Amino acid sequence: LLREIGFDARQLAGGYKAFRARVNAELPALARRSRYVTVCGCTGTGKTALLGALAQAGAQAIDLEGLANHRGSLLGARETPQPTQKGFDTLLWHALRSLDPARPVFIESESKKIGAVQMPEAMRATMGGGDCVWLEVPLPARVAHIAAEYAHFVADPQALMARLQPLKELRGARQLQAWQDLANHRDSDALFASLMVDHYDPLYSTAIRRNYPQLAAAPQVSLDTLTPAALAAAAASLRAHFGDIGH
Repeated sequence: LLREIGFDARQLAGGYKAFRARVNAELPALARRSRYVTVCGCTGTGKTALLGALAQAGAQAIDLEGLANHRGSLLGARETPQPTQKGFDTLLWHALRSLDPARPVFIESESKKIGAVQMPEAMRATMGGGDCVWLEVPLPARVAHIAAEYAHFVADPQALMARLQPLKELRGARQLQAWQDLANHRDSDALFASLMVDHYDPLYSTAIRRNYPQLAAAPQVSLDTLTPAALAAAAASLRAHFGDIGH
């Protein structure tokens, strides 16, 4: 019927079940065939923004948080719902199929779960054994970046505090009250800075050292600001370092 009214419609041989079986069968091998360069850095260092600059410059990049529609933390939920695990797998399968295995693939360090979905174990293992780079950005620039990304929490600090309640067990009532006091005074910059220094940075540093033991010898990119020009320059530098110039 769709073809009769002008659509280029096709029927999958074997239907959706056969398609799903193909995605499941091919995803691990596709995840292993790429040479990943994992961009590591604490919260607010603009890792996702740098991936965007790399992609705009012609590099191969996969934005896992974009595919998962989640920023990958307790505060990472977006207004629109995440895809299902099957939907995420399909998006990732499609992205991986389009890559040139001869060229590096820039990707952001992520935990196993990105919100409610998780990346294939084969991908995590391959990323962990590949190249990585550390992104270093001063705290004021990180705070400004986070404030821009989470403008809704700047406008409503109490909504942010509602999201932070699960951290009481991990960080204690005293720390939670200190954050609450900052929220009461609508001092969002100090609140974001404390969240990064007192919670996210220690958590991330422990996980990243465990997952990327080679990070100590990895190249470091230091940025004073996260302006488009600074990110573009960093992207060019990374492409040159990892031999991706000329593509």
